[in-house]
Amino acid sequence: MPSVEDVMEIAESIRDRPIAIVDERCVAVRNRNSTCKCCSEACIKDAISVSNNTVKLDLNACMACGACTAVCPTEALVSLEPPDEALAQQAVNSVEQTGENQVIIACARIASKLTADPRKFAEVPCLCRVDESLMLSFASHGFDVLLVDGNCKTCKYRDTNDVTDFVIDQTNDLIEKWGGTAQITRSSEFPADCAMRPEDVRNLRARERRGFFGSTADKAKAAAYTAAMKELHLKGDDKPKSLRERLQAAHGHLPQFSMVRHDNALNALDRMGQAVDDEPFNTTMWGHVTFDKEKCNGCGMCAMFCPTGALKKIDGKSAHDPYTMEFTCSACTDCGLCEDACFKKAIHVSEMVKPSQLMSFEPETLQAIAPSQTFGARPLS
Repeated sequence: MPSVEDVMEIAESIRDRPIAIVDERCVAVRNRNSTCKCCSEACIKDAISVSNNTVKLDLNACMACGACTAVCPTEALVSLEPPDEALAQQAVNSVEQTGENQVIIACARIASKLTADPRKFAEVPCLCRVDESLMLSFASHGFDVLLVDGNCKTCKYRDTNDVTDFVIDQTNDLIEKWGGTAQITRSSEFPADCAMRPEDVRNLRARERRGFFGSTADKAKAAAYTAAMKELHLKGDDKPKSLRERLQAAHGHLPQFSMVRHDNALNALDRMGQAVDDEPFNTTMWGHVTFDKEKCNGCGMCAMFCPTGALKKIDGKSAHDPYTMEFTCSACTDCGLCEDACFKKAIHVSEMVKPSQLMSFEPETLQAIAPSQTFGARPLS
């Protein structure tokens, strides 16, 4: 079994990374037919490459902006600068300092100008690091969210603006759809009540930064330790598991995962109450699956590779009975892997979702018209 020193060595190496990759969650790693390139398309420095069942991060090119973590549908990319939990705690602390009904999150560039009290806002490398679930969580408790940027036109992160604006727009659309009153806005200036007197800036900023980075370093080390333990993937004989072993199919499917950000977003919508209507809305956070029962042969590849268990295949009692496909909208992350994995092109994933489909939490039954032609009624496990 690896010693504590071995684990901490791995933990230290993880802490030095701005982004952690959980490769078994990546749909491109799970199936080479995946067309998902969300992370590499969002990366403005081409630091992420996805090919041949691998996803790689070039640490020399990565700027730690966090755009890839905001757009990844399966949370295969995890930001460590700061981790989600630390960012949320910063935001909570800032609200306690201001006493206002507003959460302020600022980019590192404008924060470095020392024009605002660092206790009154949370800081991220770039605003593209902020995802929908965090903003929805605050909005569901009645807090507005203000994102404050620096001079983006001359910033090295400027090409991530589209990601930031898209996430803001999508979050506002969800809040409006659920009848919320909170607003997500963006500005290039801090509110007046965040300002500090010039003579207080240096001392206060230095003191707060020392305290912040001291506590953050401890939290990061603890998070890195946890990540390291997961990274070891210890099995019965106390040896690290290979990726092949980690992706070993059991019970008819590859390993499946709970998506923390999606769960948080669903909980936030639930706190807001009922949607104002049941008209379909456009979203990239969830998807709705339909399948052509004339084309589907029941091979079960969609259920086999689904990273969340949103799709399941239920075989008939005999080889002559039709099989059934079950789909749970709340578990779907719109990764598109089921559609990509289907050889018969019988599956379609739509980004148009009804609130009733999303919030029912009961699977939809998609009845087939014939017994499985590929595996018959034999269970996939």
